[in-house]
Amino acid sequence: MNEFQIENGVLKKYLGRAREIIVPDGVTEIGIAAFSRLKYTVSVYVPDSVKRIRKQAFSHCNYLEKVRLPKGLKRLEEHLFDESIALKEVILPEALEVIDGYVFYGCETLEQIELPSCLREIGPWAFYNCKSLKEVRIPASITHISHRCFYGCERMTKVIFPEGVTEIGKCAFFYCDALTNIQFPEHLTHIDDWAFSGCIRLRKLEIPDAIERIGDGAFQCCLQLTDVTLPDKDFVIGDHVFERCKALKMLRIPPNLKLPHAILGKNPQTMLFAPHLTLAEIPNGYQTAVFRAFVRERKAYTEEINETYTALIRKERQKLYPVAVEDHALLYFMLAEKMFSLEETEHFVENLIERGDSELTAIFLQYKHELTKDGENDAFSRFELDF
Repeated sequence: MNEFQIENGVLKKYLGRAREIIVPDGVTEIGIAAFSRLKYTVSVYVPDSVKRIRKQAFSHCNYLEKVRLPKGLKRLEEHLFDESIALKEVILPEALEVIDGYVFYGCETLEQIELPSCLREIGPWAFYNCKSLKEVRIPASITHISHRCFYGCERMTKVIFPEGVTEIGKCAFFYCDALTNIQFPEHLTHIDDWAFSGCIRLRKLEIPDAIERIGDGAFQCCLQLTDVTLPDKDFVIGDHVFERCKALKMLRIPPNLKLPHAILGKNPQTMLFAPHLTLAEIPNGYQTAVFRAFVRERKAYTEEINETYTALIRKERQKLYPVAVEDHALLYFMLAEKMFSLEETEHFVENLIERGDSELTAIFLQYKHELTKDGENDAFSRFELDF
């Protein structure tokens, strides 16, 4: 029996069990799922006579490690190597222009891929869950990174964007755990929803001046992110963009950027430095984040905002006390401004003694002593200058 079912130059199906397959020269097309679900094959050689390889041709080949593609091939059709979990090496032809969606979906052992210079399109989900892929250099002809294109590439440490990229799609680099640094192209205008969410080792971001939109949750759960630079312009920025970025101590909002309602998500731990905001412009639930930044950099705020924020902190002192116990800059500011009454102080001391917090107990006992001296030699004014 002939292992190759060929009709009019089209290889319809491979029926053999060979470990290494060489497609006969003269075949011009490989049909849909022609080699799909092979159980024994490790490598396939496709001759240059082949001009088209249809979708799913090598999908779900659990032992397939290497495929040689023809030099003149211009398109990889969708699901071509879908879930071929042993695939390690594919040399893409220089003539290649399009990689359709899902082409390398779930190719967990694919470690490297060199994208040719003629490539102008990479489809959605193209490299989804390629867990071993370590580095990608996007060719200069690409302007758009499709949604979920590199989703789940958890060992990818580096991605190099050309200057021509203007848009990064939804969830494009979601859960790329090993990414530590990203150099965005100068002309990037759109970072879509959740584009880099879950990139837990990402440390620094510098958003280019050309940006027009950052979508919801774009950098959510980037747990080691410590430094963010936003351009001083008005652009669309979504909700939850920096939610649960636990290492991001302070987010600085430029004067010309309108603050969205939930840029840090609910109950933000990150301080929000925005000295241009009036009280009415602070989003609901963000007052504490703003006040924590304010007490550290009061000189950056106008006299009017200084007075307004100070008065509100005094008014909300009972609610802010649990935060201040953990954030000593806020606590020392409140003590320097003598915001707590003698009765409140005695209550705090009792609670702190019960908790066994000797350091804060001593601080409040000193504060109580100063209160009873009618404000003479205010010992707590120095703490305001320390932060």
